[in-house]
Amino acid sequence: MSIINSDSDFGFEVDFLPVGDADKSGDAICLRWGYDLENRYGHRRQYVCVIDGGFVDTGDAIVSHLKTYYETSHVNLMINTHPHKDHLGGLQKVIEQCTIGQLAMHLPWKHRELATYFDDGRVTNMSIKRCLKEKLGNAIQLVETARNKGVEVFECFAPSSGKQLCGVNVFVLGPSQDYYHTLLPDFTSTPTDANGCGERVDFMDYEVPDECCPLTNDGETSAENNSSIILAFQLPEGEIVLLTGDAGIHALNHAVREAERLRLDLKQKIVFFQMPHHGSIQNLGPSVLDRILGDSKEASAREKAVAYASVCMHPKVGHPAKHVTNAIQARNCNCFSTKGRPIRKFFGHVPMRSGWTSLTPIPYYPTVEALA
Repeated sequence: MSIINSDSDFGFEVDFLPVGDADKSGDAICLRWGYDLENRYGHRRQYVCVIDGGFVDTGDAIVSHLKTYYETSHVNLMINTHPHKDHLGGLQKVIEQCTIGQLAMHLPWKHRELATYFDDGRVTNMSIKRCLKEKLGNAIQLVETARNKGVEVFECFAPSSGKQLCGVNVFVLGPSQDYYHTLLPDFTSTPTDANGCGERVDFMDYEVPDECCPLTNDGETSAENNSSIILAFQLPEGEIVLLTGDAGIHALNHAVREAERLRLDLKQKIVFFQMPHHGSIQNLGPSVLDRILGDSKEASAREKAVAYASVCMHPKVGHPAKHVTNAIQARNCNCFSTKGRPIRKFFGHVPMRSGWTSLTPIPYYPTVEALA
């Protein structure tokens, strides 16, 4: 039965689950890949990964999704990209209700000599760790639960030589540990926090022509967002799935440099791109998009890619920003968002799902939100 180990029988699927209530977005992503996922030969061999868990209530939806569509309650690898509650909350329920092979996340309260990364001489290693433990209690609880259940817990940092998992090469593109440490002084959970710098963009209640208000390279996001684990999944034929968490422009540029070091040709091989931070205008600019998707000419030379964003249903939240989806579409990439429903992208041989239908891409907008 060698056919079940051949690329011709390989399948990969990524699901973005709806997160939050009417006006709060979050991320909960389930992935499955492997051989004979349709179980045509009775020799299914699959690898299951959960990346982020949305809010607390999202955990039940993740468990249900795994059991219903992946026919399992075992997660080979669970990842928390960064400790914001809209990414961390539901993972506690997943780890309580499922068996987990490994948990990957950052554990800053365990890092040594943290004070050396702070310009403020008044802070000490002890005071930094005390703040982290006080404000990252949910992350610490998740780690404790994992270890009590015998789950291996480890940290994800670049550089990465990649790890082959059931036919897929998985690379950590960011952050590096050095870059992560430069971000820590501006975490809201450390004594010298930057109070959420770059978390908010105000839009006017009218729109302007796209050419009058294009996407720029000036976006700034928070240190926690920039600390997001950025992952590249390389499929057997070389296609690349890029998942970004809430990373901003600076973090993404670091990740692109790592991809270049690894000789991953994002511009020509990318087939799936997660719009960071739900498609926020603060997290992407034309220059970094050119490095990821290619400029319009480079992008036209490859197959059309897709970009997903996890977005709440409230129309005034501004996610994904029209500036962002327009810029992505200009680079030969269709855009889609959850808007209160689960959405899936698959490659190769995967089971069909009853009641799941094709998605309509987000349109190109001739007018976009006017910035305040």
